[in-house]
Amino acid sequence: MTRPRIVDPGATLALSRRTTRRHFLLNPDESRQMEQVYWYCLAYAAKLHGVLVHAACLMSTHSHEVVTDVRGEYPKFLQTFHRYLALCTKAYRGWPEEVFNKDSSGAHALLTPEATMEAIAYLITNPVEAGAVRYAKDWPGAHTLPAHVGTRVIRVKRPKHYFDPNNPEWPEELELRLEMPVALELDYGPELARERIAERVRDRQHQAWNKAKRTGLSFVGPRRVLTSLVERHAVELHRPSAEYRCLPLVGGTIDDGSNAEVGHVVGLAGCY
Repeated sequence: MTRPRIVDPGATLALSRRTTRRHFLLNPDESRQMEQVYWYCLAYAAKLHGVLVHAACLMSTHSHEVVTDVRGEYPKFLQTFHRYLALCTKAYRGWPEEVFNKDSSGAHALLTPEATMEAIAYLITNPVEAGAVRYAKDWPGAHTLPAHVGTRVIRVKRPKHYFDPNNPEWPEELELRLEMPVALELDYGPELARERIAERVRDRQHQAWNKAKRTGLSFVGPRRVLTSLVERHAVELHRPSAEYRCLPLVGGTIDDGSNAEVGHVVGLAGCY
């Protein structure tokens, strides 16, 4: 039984949700359709439930958002957001099963300005810490950078999948502003807050680089991320250490490390 959620109007939260069996259903694509689906569903749910979005990132197997629940409706926001993100993803991928795993969405209250700043920095560097790209700015999917917080306005067209263009409930275009959290604006001011977030991002990136060097793992890189196996082609092989191996797609086949052009299989603790 799911434990009851504590709903506090005005609370700032770090949210997350993972795909079923960690399939790469949310993997970015060269046409950027998955990114379009994500921003549209997020903008729709945020507008409907009065949620302020501060930062967001869509990874291949999960999503992260930092938001403020102005009206105390974040459970309904999550229900709306994940419902339409799942339905549109199923239509786009041709996926017959569930999109998200059966666990509840992660929702953690951020009680201090420092916790909010750390959560945003964690979200921004998630593609780096997952071993996907060397720099956060290189993630080819939906993402946020320090300079975007409080400044970026995302205008997204209605995806051609699932949403009925003749239904007035689905606007042709939606707008989503990445707002500066009030706690950061009051304590630091917008410019200094962005600088402090950027500092934490640099620190976390350096930590990820050092870890990769110690463990001998290389970063996948944006080009190979775009050709990673997705949905029904996803492959997850358990190692004894409970890590996963993510095999890149090369010429329509799974590369097992013997392809000289690709090199060794990249091991990631939990993939991306």
